[in-house]
Amino acid sequence: MYVQDGRDTLIGQLEGQLAATMAQLAEARAALETLGAAVQAEMGGASSSRGLAVAAGVSSLQEQLAAAMERAERAEHDLLTRTEELKGALAHEAGFVSELTEQSRRLTELQSQVTQTEAELPRDVEELRALLAVERRDLERQ
Repeated sequence: MYVQDGRDTLIGQLEGQLAATMAQLAEARAALETLGAAVQAEMGGASSSRGLAVAAGVSSLQEQLAAAMERAERAEHDLLTRTEELKGALAHEAGFVSELTEQSRRLTELQSQVTQTEAELPRDVEELRALLAVERRDLERQ
């Protein structure tokens, strides 16, 4: 139960990071489309004063696009780093689960031995009593 809860939490975190990265990518694409539309409008023969306004808008959009791309790249890097960390944690967890399984098997084996020994004790006690009785008789005869 604990292992599954931990995995579910990690998967949820990764899904959240992926959603954030996808949102940033969508922002970057929207900015790129807007930039493309502005360039098309500028190429369409706008007047010089209007061309300056479009150029300023294009410059602003280029800055927004660069910032969005940088955020998306950072998010992707963070996601890859986190993925590697999670893979390492899962490998460690798998080793731990394997060790716990082995310890559980050994415990079951020991419990079986104890149960077997407990079952044999009354018989051993009776054998020792019989041996003691024989020894006493031998001593009394001497």
